[in-house]
Amino acid sequence: MAAAAAQIPTSDQVKTLPYEQFIAGRRLRSDASVLSRSSFGASDLSHVRGFLNRVLAIGSAHAASAPETDLRDAFDMGDEAGAEDSALEEGFDGGDDPLMDAVAQKARVSARRRASRQHLVDAVADLHPLVRETATRGLRAVDLLRLRAMIIVLTAAGADGSSTPSTFQVLPPTGDTDAAWPRLIAKALNAYFGGKAPPIATLAIESHFDLVPDDILECWGTCLWAANVIVVAAEKFGEAEFLRNIFASLRRSIYTFTGLIATEKMSVAAATTMAAMNARFAQRLGLDPAKIDAAHAAVLKTLEKSS
Repeated sequence: MAAAAAQIPTSDQVKTLPYEQFIAGRRLRSDASVLSRSSFGASDLSHVRGFLNRVLAIGSAHAASAPETDLRDAFDMGDEAGAEDSALEEGFDGGDDPLMDAVAQKARVSARRRASRQHLVDAVADLHPLVRETATRGLRAVDLLRLRAMIIVLTAAGADGSSTPSTFQVLPPTGDTDAAWPRLIAKALNAYFGGKAPPIATLAIESHFDLVPDDILECWGTCLWAANVIVVAAEKFGEAEFLRNIFASLRRSIYTFTGLIATEKMSVAAATTMAAMNARFAQRLGLDPAKIDAAHAAVLKTLEKSS
């Protein structure tokens, strides 16, 4: 991603406006027929965005088949058992003592799952200093793309705590203060939206756009969906009240900053992304999609009244 980022003009080359100033003088995109605009043009980053949208079957003619195929190819996260698990199920034949070979193979699978889990924990921890440092120069669309990708990977790696997880589902829903997926998603969101001086406040958009670019609205949709999911998950899985309050406060900050706090401001791009995330991941995480939708509607209603 670093190599691709080099193809994007720097802030010294392109005039930008702070996000809040930008949306104060422009409209959010709400017309589905309006030509899509992207911050990334024809750069390599546009392919990253395109991949994330294929995962969610957004704007794809192959919506019925693309998501599972793309996810499995990219993240090894198909719902069927991986090669190692299949070998065990079929009766692993590893020499003179198949039973011991099967046990050793299972141990290797477990070790790899632990390593994958730790890799995700470390990636979220590394996100905080990276975003804080980048914010000193100002966040750009590429930084939001990084956040969106992180949320999708963490969501895809989440398990529901009751079903047999796929090879990629290495994050439990609760019971692990470091690796529970709702906590990790909250930490990723907090890296951008948390604190008295949240890094997201430094976000700037190229001033030549007449509307907020779709790639940014797609990130907002991903963030709003994730913010509601962690609140719903915390309630379902019985997290402590203080943690549920933290999640709810973080969610409010995200809605407030994005400006999507009224029904008429919920752009098609953001709403489509939220619906796609719900369809792709809610049941996989053991959550009721209707409860996530209801949580979103309740937040909009509350914030509309307060504003």
